[in-house]
Amino acid sequence: MRKHRAALAAITTLFCLLAAAPALGHEGNPDFRSEIEAVRPAVPGVGFEVLNYDSDMLLVDRGGHEVVIYGYEGEPYARILRDGTVQKNRLSAATYLNENRFAEVQVP
Repeated sequence: MRKHRAALAAITTLFCLLAAAPALGHEGNPDFRSEIEAVRPAVPGVGFEVLNYDSDMLLVDRGGHEVVIYGYEGEPYARILRDGTVQKNRLSAATYLNENRFAEVQVP
């Protein structure tokens, strides 16, 4: 579980770059391009891919893991269960900050 936490904590910072600009809808923004340089430590069977330049992140889990993604303050932000169910933590500031490219939102 510790390896999964470390690997997924590394991608949490990418989520702030992944929200699509409202005017561009689901097309992505060609003026922005997110790239994954590394995930440390590597988790066998778990990989990530940026879609539409920067508007979407795809998590591929070929090993049937439960994946926990941690927010900016180390709190559980999201969890993907083994059956593919995605759960978001509404008490995590990342839930709200990641909805806007520039984090220009009020966090309740």
